[in-house]
Amino acid sequence: MDFSKIDMGELGRHLFSKILKATASDGNYEDIKTEVDRKDVMYVDESFPPNEFSLISDWEDDEVYDKIK
Repeated sequence: MDFSKIDMGELGRHLFSKILKATASDGNYEDIKTEVDRKDVMYVDESFPPNEFSLISDWEDDEVYDKIK
């Protein structure tokens, strides 16, 4: 392929625009649902992921440890 005939700047702008559109979301329910349905995955809130540290950040803390024994 002869890349000298391709306007790389225009190609870059076009690709950036496509990627931005495909990944942009204002976080509203419909945008999130559409993206989850498109990817066929479960939604995970990055600020509150489903792991043991979302609710308790330090499981070794004495106050926490005494309550979970």
